[in-house]
Amino acid sequence: MDTQVTIALVLIGLAGVSAGFVGILLPPGERIAAALPLVVGAGVGLVTLAIGSNGVESDEQFEAVFLWGAALGFVATCAALAALWFRARPGAG
Repeated sequence: MDTQVTIALVLIGLAGVSAGFVGILLPPGERIAAALPLVVGAGVGLVTLAIGSNGVESDEQFEAVFLWGAALGFVATCAALAALWFRARPGAG
């Protein structure tokens, strides 16, 4: 497996682990909400793949697009987790 694909899969896994940890730390009634940032990240990753794979002519180019999709999905997941965390804090509305 190419290094780019390995890094992409690590980022996807780290997004899942991050969502799991945030879910553990959320109050009991709100833990399921930690799955929603994963949906956001997956959506960003798929959009990146859909747009970026147009005109791709080699495996190396597709692996680069896959890495970009994973990286952008990871960033989107982390941003959504941060928003969820700040929204779920006591006293936050």
